[in-house]
Amino acid sequence: MKTLIQFTFFICIGILKCNAQSQYSSDQFIGTTWIPVIQPPVCIDTISYVRAKEKRKSYMPQINKSVVHYKDFYLSDTIPSTFDYSQVNKTSIGNYMIFYSTSLEEMTFHKIITLDIAKGTLILERYNSLKGCFEPVEYRLVR
Repeated sequence: MKTLIQFTFFICIGILKCNAQSQYSSDQFIGTTWIPVIQPPVCIDTISYVRAKEKRKSYMPQINKSVVHYKDFYLSDTIPSTFDYSQVNKTSIGNYMIFYSTSLEEMTFHKIITLDIAKGTLILERYNSLKGCFEPVEYRLVR
């Protein structure tokens, strides 16, 4: 019985190690532009990462206008309680993208599920305020 418990324990540890998340670097995002694989019906989004800023451009065909919104960002291993401005413009590493919008005066975050530049795939877990839950959003690399 003791051997069975030890065996089960080591199997569980092995599974946890196999499922451990990779860490990502903010440098991997700089200079990239992404579009959602499934575009919302009301607008066409592109997301670009320039230096320590996320530039989100939304074109709304119904009013024939584009809206551009910038957010400071950095990566972190954990979700901070407040935005750490000292991490902006530095190479940061982590599994969470932490954002601050000066126009909205709020901090938000996304969990990085997958980033594969070679395959042109980015999957972020984002909060969907309409559904009240987190859900994955897949992006395709444009450049």
